[in-house]
Amino acid sequence: MKHFSIINKACLLWACFCFSTHAKIIKYDIAVTKDNYFSLKEVCKTMIKMDAPLVEAVSVSKIECMGKLVDAIDFCDKKFTDNSQFARALAKDRKLNCQLAKRVSLSYLCKSGDDNCKDKDIGCQKLKSRLARNLRISHSSLVSNGKEKKLSCYYDSESVESSFKLDR
Repeated sequence: MKHFSIINKACLLWACFCFSTHAKIIKYDIAVTKDNYFSLKEVCKTMIKMDAPLVEAVSVSKIECMGKLVDAIDFCDKKFTDNSQFARALAKDRKLNCQLAKRVSLSYLCKSGDDNCKDKDIGCQKLKSRLARNLRISHSSLVSNGKEKKLSCYYDSESVESSFKLDR
């Protein structure tokens, strides 16, 4: 459970840097199916087509390979392009974790003028690209509470209909 907590903290830190300071992710829950670890050297060899003796994770989403920045999610996309459970990529220390998940739910606190909160479906689609990559949007909602708006997005790796197959 300690590992789960560290990963969630890393994700929230990443979200703070990647999204506008006017909005923030207030909840992120992931039902992890599998953590897939790759060395940063392997990431660089795959993405820039050369051995890179100097590599480092400069953030949870970016890896520096001999002065060239590589987006961590692009590597995971190559490895898990056909996997409906690929959710997100997290670079930390000397490894990249391509996480597979069955379900992801998140809540996003909106501020005025936030593009993610103009339309619930478009907002959840934008957040999906980094936090629930190959999963399907199963539900989205946008709730106003006075001045604040909260976007809630639920993703799964299977359609809701296939989860409740009825025998006829």
